[in-house]
Amino acid sequence: MAAADPGPVAPRRVEAMAKAPQQSRRVLVIDDIADLRFLLRAHLERRGFDVVADAADPDVGQALAEEHHPDGVIIDMTMPGFDVLAAIGRLRATLPNASILAASATPADIGTEGLACAAGADGYFDKAAGFDDLVRQFASLFHLRRPDPDAAVSIPVGEE
Repeated sequence: MAAADPGPVAPRRVEAMAKAPQQSRRVLVIDDIADLRFLLRAHLERRGFDVVADAADPDVGQALAEEHHPDGVIIDMTMPGFDVLAAIGRLRATLPNASILAASATPADIGTEGLACAAGADGYFDKAAGFDDLVRQFASLFHLRRPDPDAAVSIPVGEE
């Protein structure tokens, strides 16, 4: 039996131009302590993240963000000699859809969490809780990713 011709009154659709969204997990780690960068990398990679780069300061981190366009960034909040809040703002401008987690050993109750989020971070983590919890919280941010304003979507074009 032949399929019926839908005729000119059937709605037309604009097909999506991009592939179905995939949950990419390419990460940049920015921390001034080499041992912490190493441990973060190990914990992230064990959980399936691809650490594309790490940096010892926000300026190098910004250059690596521009080069690699990671899907997520973990940045230490306390790096002497650097305005980390401004660095978070620059990262957000460069990576508008990335998940950014600010991490510090400074307790969040002194307002650091609010400052980090106001600067553009998606979350704050107290390093004293441990790396496994840090990686779990970072992974949860990927479920809350900011929508890509340039992503193609299927849009009804109207009925005639």
